[in-house]
Amino acid sequence: MKHCRKCGGALVDEARACIHCGVRLDGEGGASDAPNAAVALLAFFFPLAGLAVLFSLETIRPLRARSARRGIYAALALYALIIVLVVVLNIVYLFGE
Repeated sequence: MKHCRKCGGALVDEARACIHCGVRLDGEGGASDAPNAAVALLAFFFPLAGLAVLFSLETIRPLRARSARRGIYAALALYALIIVLVVVLNIVYLFGE
């Protein structure tokens, strides 16, 4: 008897997906779940596409979804840094002399 790697539910030996949480099992007709730099870069440069990847892979490939989440967080941090920098430079330009 096998057990699901995500939820720990008991599965029959022939199972291709978990009947409890829906996660596909490795080695059965699909690529294994692993962190992916391409997914992280996609999410960094195109955050909306990263969100789509995140929500579509969240249950079936959680490690790849985590890569997308990290790319989105990095992009948001960069955008916030740019906004703060622009605001500070505008304040210095308007009130500095």
